[in-house]
Amino acid sequence: MENTLFTISEFAKISGINRKNLIYYDSIGLLRPEVIAENGYRYYSYRQIEQSYVILTLKTLDIPLEEIKQYLLRRSPAHGLELFKEQLGYFKQKIDYLHHINDFLENRIKAIDESAAAPLNTPLLEKRSPETYYISTAKADPQNAYDTDELTAFYDELLAVNAFVNYNFGLLYTFDQPVASPQINSSHYLLLTTEPRVQYATRIKPSGNYLVYYHKGDFTHFNIAFEALVRYAREHQIHLNQEAFYEILIDELVSTDSHHQICKLSIHVQH
Repeated sequence: MENTLFTISEFAKISGINRKNLIYYDSIGLLRPEVIAENGYRYYSYRQIEQSYVILTLKTLDIPLEEIKQYLLRRSPAHGLELFKEQLGYFKQKIDYLHHINDFLENRIKAIDESAAAPLNTPLLEKRSPETYYISTAKADPQNAYDTDELTAFYDELLAVNAFVNYNFGLLYTFDQPVASPQINSSHYLLLTTEPRVQYATRIKPSGNYLVYYHKGDFTHFNIAFEALVRYAREHQIHLNQEAFYEILIDELVSTDSHHQICKLSIHVQH
C-alpha cells in the first residue's frame, strides 16, 4: 500500500485538496508530486496523504502557504508549540472582533426596530434598562454637535485604544434644573457600547423611567426636542434629572438624507 502511486485526480479525492490547488502547490514547492512521468503526468505517494493533512490543518488555522512550507521543513513539537501559541493569540483577537461585529449588528437592528415603532414629535414615558457609553474627555460644543475638530478628536481617542466605534453616536448634555428656561451647562460626545472591552472613560445610563422624544432630522433639532420635554415635564409635574442623552438611531448608514434620520432625546425621571 505504501508503494502505491495515485494520479492527481485520485489524490485530489483522497487528500481533499482539489486538482487546481495541487498544481499550484507543486508550482510553489509546497507539495510536489512524488513522480512526474515522461508524459508530464503527476503521481503522488501514499505518504503524501499525511503531508496533505498537515497542509489542510494549517490552512484552517489561517497560516499563509509560505509559512506552511517553512514549517513542513522543520516540523517538531517545539516548533508546533510555538506556532499554535501564536495562532491562539491571533484567534482570540479575531473572536473579540467578531463579538464586536455581533454587538454592532444586534444594536443596529434594535435601533431600526425602535425607531420604526416610535411615535415622532410626542413626549412619552419609557422604562429603560441600563446602557453604557463611551464619553469624550473633551467637551463638545453644545451649539455645534458636528464640530469637526472635536468629533475627530473623540474618534481618534477611541481608535487609539482599539474601541469599536460603529455604535449609536450621540451627545450627553448637562443642564440646570429646569424652572423656567433651563440652561445647558456642558456637553460631551457619547458612543453606545454593549460591553466596554477597552480602558476608556464610560458613563452608565441608569435603568428607570425616562421622558423621551423621537424626531426626524439630525442633532440640529436638539433645542426643539429639549424644550418639548421640559414643557411636558412642567405641565405634568415630572421632575427631571440634569442629564439629557441625545442619540441618533437612524443615521447615514441607512438613510441618504439627514431629514429622514431619526434621533432620540431621553432624560431620566427623578423618583
